[in-house]
Amino acid sequence: MAASYEEKSPQIQWEHPFQKGGVEYQKASAQFYTRKDTERLGTILAGKLDYAPGEDLTRIVENLGGKIEYVDFPTYEESKKCGSILVHGKNDFTIILPNYTSELRDRFSIAHELGHYFLHSEQGQVPLFAERNHSTRPEWEANWFAAGFLMPETEFRKLLDQSLALSEIALYFGLSMEAVSIRKKTLCGSA
Repeated sequence: MAASYEEKSPQIQWEHPFQKGGVEYQKASAQFYTRKDTERLGTILAGKLDYAPGEDLTRIVENLGGKIEYVDFPTYEESKKCGSILVHGKNDFTIILPNYTSELRDRFSIAHELGHYFLHSEQGQVPLFAERNHSTRPEWEANWFAAGFLMPETEFRKLLDQSLALSEIALYFGLSMEAVSIRKKTLCGSA
């Protein structure tokens, strides 16, 4: 996947407990694909990775060379690193999640971080650090990717056409009601 960088992203100048020595991490740079194209890419990659809705994402992460770390964050400053990814190189990344969030939220967070891996690091070609504490274009893109990966539009609409309650759809996809409500609002204009 070709990057569309306007200029080289600034290097990250900090210490992180999961960073690797000698790696020059960059901040995620927006790709400026449309929301629809980004969601479609997530859906296509889910298929290529043999992901089925509701399935555990650990296998996907491990097959890509990544690992998931659940940690405690004793201070606010450290908590800003929760829900983040460090891409060290090709097939080498760490997703960092807080150990106090729900499994349903964690599933979306993992898919979101995979969005950064595929979209912004070009599958490890660009070492990067991305954290979920800002509303930036790269964060939107990772959310769009995660929505398409976890809740493919065709399948989501099919479930809506069956007049299933949002709680049933959330159960089917193994996601929170909030994630499903946002997906419905995005696709249909109302929650």
